[in-house]
Amino acid sequence: MSDAWLRLFRRTDEAVSSADVEAKLRFLPPEGEMPVYQPPLVDRQLIRLVAVYRVSWAPGSRHPLVEPWWRRPSSRWPRLSRAFCLWLRNSAGESDARHWVAEDTFWRLRPLHGQRWRLAAQVRLQPGVDRERAMQSVDTLLAAVVRTVPFVPAIPAEDLPVLRAYMRGQEGEALAQDCGVEVPEVRRILRRARERFGVGAQRDLRRRLWNAYARRRAAFFADEVLKNIAVLVLLAAACVSATPDALAGSATAEDAEPKSEETRMAAPVAAATASPDRATGETVWGAGQERFRQGAAFCRGRT
Repeated sequence: MSDAWLRLFRRTDEAVSSADVEAKLRFLPPEGEMPVYQPPLVDRQLIRLVAVYRVSWAPGSRHPLVEPWWRRPSSRWPRLSRAFCLWLRNSAGESDARHWVAEDTFWRLRPLHGQRWRLAAQVRLQPGVDRERAMQSVDTLLAAVVRTVPFVPAIPAEDLPVLRAYMRGQEGEALAQDCGVEVPEVRRILRRARERFGVGAQRDLRRRLWNAYARRRAAFFADEVLKNIAVLVLLAAACVSATPDALAGSATAEDAEPKSEETRMAAPVAAATASPDRATGETVWGAGQERFRQGAAFCRGRT
């Protein structure tokens, strides 16, 4: 979190301590240095666009699960076309396939991690390039993606505290006690993480998690982001609204205050030019601060 977040939470009764923020900023592996993510280079003279996916088929189902992996140039992932999904479905029994869609566009399917997963790619070439040379460059690029680009699957927010504690080196009962869950639940979360990341052995999971963290750190703090968004929503709701009692009290106090002759003469002009909220700005802000304190405490208790 930044200093702006710290200033925001210090206004509440249950402020976030600096120690917690420092612990998040110093989120480092228990042994060794932080992995460095270096994406592979794309031959821009041959390849115009490439989008890589991890594809898997559930047992007994022909409908594939397509998960985004890596894309160049970096931008929002496009919606999968029906034709591409149908081609993947029909290619379920093949380990290596290629399909030309247009003169400069083709789809590629390669084996990945045994029989369960495949690597699929949508490739668009530069106009007028040699196909054979371009396909060799694409195969080299896909091999580099598998070797150097950690796959980051979608991780449920409720699993993130356990995974972060496991990445720090905690295990067993200490991990369960620190996260407030039972030991069997920790085992289930780690088993699901091995399945998502494609890791067979437990000893390889921590290294795979740190590699994924080096590539996409925000994915491992999505639960904290959701909490901050909820607090901001409550803050916005508190600042733009006030209770009827607060508004009535402000109006009564204004009427009871003695006014000079100049003030009484200027009152109609001020009322015609000023907005209603300006007359009760201080009271509304005070009520908004109180609502923010209550809303932030409620949000922390529920999340």
